[in-house]
Amino acid sequence: MEYKLTVKEANYLEKQNQQVEQRTNNPTQSPGILIEQHAKNNPKGSALFWKKRSWSWKAFNQESNKIANYLLKIGNKPGETIAMMVENSPEFLFLITGINKIQGIVSLINVNLRKKALINAFKISEPNRVIVDGDSLPAFNEIFKELTFNENSVFVINNTNEVQHQFIDINRELDSVSKLNPKTTYDSNLSTMSMYIFTSGTTGLPKAALQNNARLLNPFGYLAFQIKQKDILYSPLPLYHSHAMVNGWGTVINGGCAFAIRKHFSASKFW
Repeated sequence: MEYKLTVKEANYLEKQNQQVEQRTNNPTQSPGILIEQHAKNNPKGSALFWKKRSWSWKAFNQESNKIANYLLKIGNKPGETIAMMVENSPEFLFLITGINKIQGIVSLINVNLRKKALINAFKISEPNRVIVDGDSLPAFNEIFKELTFNENSVFVINNTNEVQHQFIDINRELDSVSKLNPKTTYDSNLSTMSMYIFTSGTTGLPKAALQNNARLLNPFGYLAFQIKQKDILYSPLPLYHSHAMVNGWGTVINGGCAFAIRKHFSASKFW
């Protein structure tokens, strides 16, 4: 028996086939590449909303460039891993974009992990460098001596509560860094490995799943949501999980629309 597609199903399938053909013909794609293109083609368009602040694609790209150029300056090489223990924030997205532009691999550490599970997440990531935000510093400080990193390989961002530490304050380091596009962005393609996303750990310790750019730019959400450039996609979910990262942020990058995020989910203050 032949199954007849509905009009919506047929339209979705056609667009999906177009995406496959487009990516087959042009595999030189990555989150960093698409964001540079949005900044060039739609510089004033809204890219990110956070609390009462917003960033255009041009401004978002420039903030990400500062991360990329700083990491290049201190010697970060393609394929090296940077572990991030950072709450939802604009800086989270600037960091992962900057790392992507230099072909780094970012390991997204769940900020709720503690002690044994947290030590395990850092160890299996095998990072060359670590970035921790102020909220996560107390938990990180507690396990630091159990890890093999030296102090100069750990960077702190968004330490608004001035938690004491002996690491490098990356906010100060970025003040004098160039906002220009790095020369490395277009060295990426869809098969470039770019991110570790951890499992929930419900059957044991969390396990790291390696993602390439094709996975992060999965067009499912973009096609299913029928995203247009003028749209705003809101996600209160943690960005270190695949649902928010792939179906949320990946959809935004594919469609060139705006992303609205909050630090934590709140039923009473959902919007």
